[in-house]
Amino acid sequence: MKMQKGILNIVLSVTVSAAAILSTHSCVMCRFIAHGIEGTDDYKVFYQDTIYRSQEPFLFKNPPQETHSLDTVSFIFNFKDTTLAMSLKQIMDTVKNDGSMLIIHNDTIIFEAFSGNFDRTSICNVFSISKTLTSLLCGIAIDEGYIKSVNDPVTEYLPELADKDPMYCKLTIEHLLDMRTGLKFKENYSANPFSGMARLYYGRNQMRQIRNVSFKSEPGSEHYYNSMATAILGTVIERATGKSYAEYMTEKVWRPLGMEHDALVSLDDRHHRAAKAYAGIAATAIDLAKIGRLYLNKGDWNGTRIVDSAWVERSLTTNWDNECYSYSWRSLISILDDPETGDNAMFPDSLSAARYLDSLGLDKNSFTIFNETETFPDGDTWCIESGTGGFFALGIFGQTIYVNPDRNLIGVWIGSNRLFDYYKGFDLIADILAPDPASEGSHDGRL
Repeated sequence: MKMQKGILNIVLSVTVSAAAILSTHSCVMCRFIAHGIEGTDDYKVFYQDTIYRSQEPFLFKNPPQETHSLDTVSFIFNFKDTTLAMSLKQIMDTVKNDGSMLIIHNDTIIFEAFSGNFDRTSICNVFSISKTLTSLLCGIAIDEGYIKSVNDPVTEYLPELADKDPMYCKLTIEHLLDMRTGLKFKENYSANPFSGMARLYYGRNQMRQIRNVSFKSEPGSEHYYNSMATAILGTVIERATGKSYAEYMTEKVWRPLGMEHDALVSLDDRHHRAAKAYAGIAATAIDLAKIGRLYLNKGDWNGTRIVDSAWVERSLTTNWDNECYSYSWRSLISILDDPETGDNAMFPDSLSAARYLDSLGLDKNSFTIFNETETFPDGDTWCIESGTGGFFALGIFGQTIYVNPDRNLIGVWIGSNRLFDYYKGFDLIADILAPDPASEGSHDGRL
């Protein structure tokens, strides 16, 4: 009898504990079961706030098809001679899902194509490109004095966090921008409804998620990518400006840049209305291209200053200490031939590569670099080269804003089918349209 009672107590204890866990995570679990892992139409899942279009839209030039330069550029694609425009159309034909690709050169649309049900008016959740847009808003908020400096601690704007953990007093705005937070948060997109990422993404109280996160290291001590950093940054911007994320984005970006379509930003729920600044924006390709144009022109928009040029320069400067991630923009990959051996020089990390360039008397800031996950036969995992100077913002499904100031070229991809790294294709196109004078021969089109 005592044994049965003991077993009953154990079962009851386990049941109560399980119920408590499920109660804590119930809304996350329900959303996760209903919608699964992230998707490019997630703007339909959450409550939304609208980022309103301009009444005076800016329009890129769109000349007759026969004048598009890509139609006349000779190119090898899948080992066959073709034009660059035709090879891009072949790529778009292989995209089975919805997608949009746009290439703009000298303010002129030289390529535009759609797959699935998409057209120029179609919006898509752009996920981590939202981080780039949030970085832009932060720069504007600093220009306007709402945020005094990137060196301000977050507790200047979210003082309640100081009571949660004194370490927050050491966490600065710049730590958030460069992903050097020290936060104990794993960027995990697996099918696990109990992961920190799932709780942040599907939870109905974002500020509670922020308050509950702890630290694993000193802020500033190491770089690692995590969406919680931008969730905090978005909250700081809303608190500092006294405006909702959508309201501030409408006022300072969407309308001044002449956006043609409304965008959306997902909210945690209809009561708390905290914007998912890290992954929640849904927008059209044509409007995202205007973000690229703003950075291409160093923060100036047809004579109107939108954000300080120093902010753009800092954003588009390769950060060797940060795996080439700078204020939510990324530098592009290249390969450098070793001047001493003629071989490709490869390194396990950006700091090793920087020391190597310094030893050769080369300016490391004249090189662009991006962290690859590929492992080479000798175990090295990094490679660098003198590239075309392109930079890009990237979303989890390959959503891309590519900017090349030297070539005056912008490339955008939105959609859900990541056939390849689109930013590499855009960089190749930039090289073809304005190749290095020393380069000769045909380009290999194996993107």
